[in-house]
Amino acid sequence: MQSSFAGSITLFFCSRSGGSGLDAPQPFRHLEVVGLNYADPNPPALADEIAGSSVVKVGDLLRLKKTQVLAGCGFEDAVACVLVRDAEEVCRVAYVPQILVGNPMIERNIDRFAQVVELYETSANSAKQEKSKRDGGVAAVVLLDEIPNLE
Repeated sequence: MQSSFAGSITLFFCSRSGGSGLDAPQPFRHLEVVGLNYADPNPPALADEIAGSSVVKVGDLLRLKKTQVLAGCGFEDAVACVLVRDAEEVCRVAYVPQILVGNPMIERNIDRFAQVVELYETSANSAKQEKSKRDGGVAAVVLLDEIPNLE
């Protein structure tokens, strides 16, 4: 991996009240992960599943893992998203954007799970499709520890 993904990022803030209008921002529950097309181009366990740019599907589980990537003249810290299938970690499929590495919310979620809720490559929104092309494949994920209890 020779480049870090410093592309743009969107954090989604959600209101927890039932009223109209927006309340003060709450900690983000959704984030975008980037590099779906570059993270692990030939994952051995999924070699026969690769049918295009990505093995990730909406609904897949990812685990956030600290790692290091080669960037420029050396290595830098990164947060990889590892695909989980059949209760096993399979391969790296994406990265948290470099600008968020070290963010307290990301740090609290290292070794925890996220679920893919949208692939921008197949979105009906042309701006999301363009962002996906620009940033090497983008997915929106929800951090599972942040799902609100509806009871």
